[in-house]
Amino acid sequence: MTVKITTIGDGITAKECLTYSANEDRADERIRKAEQAGSLDGLLTSVEEECFAIMSGDGLPTCYGGFTYSKAGEWQLGGLRKGWGLCNGIWPIARNRGHEQDSLVGFSARMLDDIVWLRRSAEKGDHDRVALMAFYLGVKKAELRIKLEHEATWTTGKKVNTGAKAGGESRRGIYSGRNEQMRSQYAELIERVDIPTALAALARQNDLSIKQVRRIVMVK
Repeated sequence: MTVKITTIGDGITAKECLTYSANEDRADERIRKAEQAGSLDGLLTSVEEECFAIMSGDGLPTCYGGFTYSKAGEWQLGGLRKGWGLCNGIWPIARNRGHEQDSLVGFSARMLDDIVWLRRSAEKGDHDRVALMAFYLGVKKAELRIKLEHEATWTTGKKVNTGAKAGGESRRGIYSGRNEQMRSQYAELIERVDIPTALAALARQNDLSIKQVRRIVMVK
């Protein structure tokens, strides 16, 4: 067996990399899971798990379907109620609850709605539509990461893109702001979901490994 797990890159771009022999390790369970996770369905499922965990914490739908919803963001699956609207996505409900489209809940709800259309297009064999919706989904995921990781630094007016010293901070100082934000997000998530789900959500949002997130939020 030649399966190895190594970390490539550094900081926010560090990633765990799985290397193996296509001939010798094909039957290894870790390889099967990695290949499944890297498929279109696997990638979409990982995003769904993260986003539905966030929906659950806010009392929003944790499934797909047709919903009836009120102006205050109350909702039910199916049925009709006087004065309530109808929708096939989660974002209209989240919006009526007062969530901004670029909030954590807003991004998550809109990504789930994109996945609905992406899966439907895949079932129909509409590959152009799949590619288009995958692009939109990727843009939202990237925007969320940029907002969570860099907005606080951007609003301070300090230029850190030319180097830590030019921005007036050490490398450790740049990451400390992100780490504090992640600890705050973890504290909020852990009130709504279990520890593994919270760690997984933060890992995906920040493109870090679970091990790195544990170290940052100080969870053994």
